Amino acid sequence: QLVIDGNKNPLLKVNGSTAAVWQYTLATLSSLNYKVVSKAENGYEATIKIDQQVYVLRLTAVGSSNNLAVFNADNSFAAPEKATELLTQIYQNWPA
Repeated sequence: QLVIDGNKNPLLKVNGSTAAVWQYTLATLSSLNYKVVSKAENGYEATIKIDQQVYVLRLTAVGSSNNLAVFNADNSFAAPEKATELLTQIYQNWPA
């Protein structure tokens, strides 16, 4: 489910095990042919490159649900229209 946080940043809210949601996220990125440049060793974070732009996808657990957010390389939130576009693509291509 695509939601907007209190600061007007788009988030993708997904219920389920954080580890499983992260695996699905990576699988979806792969199916979209987005290049994962790097993954965090100790967390749910991946750096991806789209059209020469670098973004960081970060998954955080909130109770039984998880939020996927899109950041710029400098850790600021990505532009809302770019983040919405990426999260919508992930949402629409999520494995059933």
